[in-house]
Amino acid sequence: MSVGPCRPGVPDTFEATRLRLAECCGCITTEMEQTHPAERGKGAMSRYMCIALTNPVEGREQEFNEWYDNQHIPDVLSVPGCVSAQRFKLSDVQLPNRPSPYRYLAVYEFESDAAQRVVKAIVEAPMPLSDAVSRDPMFLTPFFEPLGPKIEKKL
Repeated sequence: MSVGPCRPGVPDTFEATRLRLAECCGCITTEMEQTHPAERGKGAMSRYMCIALTNPVEGREQEFNEWYDNQHIPDVLSVPGCVSAQRFKLSDVQLPNRPSPYRYLAVYEFESDAAQRVVKAIVEAPMPLSDAVSRDPMFLTPFFEPLGPKIEKKL
């Protein structure tokens, strides 16, 4: 049993969980996209996700999508640390009794040694906002940091 660097004498559950997942009957593999909390701030890179939930202004969906694909996605990809961007449209098939007020989703992936650097770079980047983006409801752009390893089913 390994001992974690965060609390001496306490088993390192992060590492133990990672090893159990990696050895689990060959049914899954893990891709470590985050560093152990004790290693953060020591130059180790982590992956962060920013999602954008949006809607177009009524009657301006084509303009909204053209702006998003041709202006906004390239603007975000030019931010230091941005490694990917992908857009989604709300599917016609949804879970029962779970309506969504948003019809579009964009997922941006960033790699950095500090979340604050990524957020600062996003805020400081010149990114004009199209007036084809609805403010009713107001768009959402929460920023997420890793909680654990990315777990993928082994095919």
